Amino acid sequence: MVSVSSDRGTTLGVVTQRFDYGAGDLLPFRSLLILQIRHQSRGPDDVLLSWEAVEDALRWKLEAVGLQSKYERYYGFGDSTARDPALADQAYYFYEHRAALVSGTVRWPLPISVPASMPIDLQLGASAVSRRSRPAVGTSLFGQDFGAAPIHQLYAKLSLGLVYDRRNSEFIASRGVYGFLGAQLAPATLSSQPEWRRMDLDLRRYDSFADDRWLWLASQFRYSSSSEGAPLEEKVRLGSIGTLRGLPLYRYASDHYLTLRTELRSLWFRAPAFGRTLKAGNGVFLDTGRVGDTLSRLSSSETHWAWGFTFFASFWTDDFIANADIGFSDEGSAYYIRLGHAF
Repeated sequence: MVSVSSDRGTTLGVVTQRFDYGAGDLLPFRSLLILQIRHQSRGPDDVLLSWEAVEDALRWKLEAVGLQSKYERYYGFGDSTARDPALADQAYYFYEHRAALVSGTVRWPLPISVPASMPIDLQLGASAVSRRSRPAVGTSLFGQDFGAAPIHQLYAKLSLGLVYDRRNSEFIASRGVYGFLGAQLAPATLSSQPEWRRMDLDLRRYDSFADDRWLWLASQFRYSSSSEGAPLEEKVRLGSIGTLRGLPLYRYASDHYLTLRTELRSLWFRAPAFGRTLKAGNGVFLDTGRVGDTLSRLSSSETHWAWGFTFFASFWTDDFIANADIGFSDEGSAYYIRLGHAF
């Protein structure tokens, strides 16, 4: 695994995935095992072990993650924080962070009478998390806001979610709709800190204008909120590949955010190669978002914009296995070259 981005620098690592499709008629798979080890020159070193299985109506997932980083970003809290470009790549905006997480989820269809065209799954989960954060240097913004002493956090999260999935592919959808509504609770009785909560809404739609992925539009709307006592890493944060491509990573942190991303895509190149099909395409995108510490502040805060171009290619599978995004915003530009899948 090799990737490069303006956020995390150069990423070197190894990722192995073992798909079991059973007799070939099980979608998306019977089981999937992932082992990933990464080193990022401007981000965390991490290890991920994930196992997911589909058995009859149940879908299980177990995951363990460990990471450590000297380059986590913090630009302050709120929708109007300042960022000095001269300090952007210096320790003033960095803090050190270590974390270990073990989680498990189970998902199954709701036993209620709904139309066959509207299957809704219930998802339950639990996680145990240990975090340790401290300033990268004493004069950093993190140190000014949180103090010089290390911050230790140990908590368990309980989660409840509803999933609606009518996409034609989990990995690179070109038709259909996906929706997720989830809530998380970290009870004080299972934590070293006061109780906190978080809610997430994720809606995606894929409209095809030509068959076989020649041209389609992907759209994603997200709203998330976190309670005041949530750890910084559990706060909603706006910026970079998952929200606004073109804004710096974690540029804004607050208690509420809205994002709307749209991307027009075309898989316009196909050629046989060694018994497989080599595919390539590109797209244009527009990402927008807002943050605020209250709903009223969210409704009146500034709308942030990012726009740009994406390029992708695949060979062995039908998934997008190589992506390159170039994004622009009023704070500059950003690039992301990686292996993975589009939203």
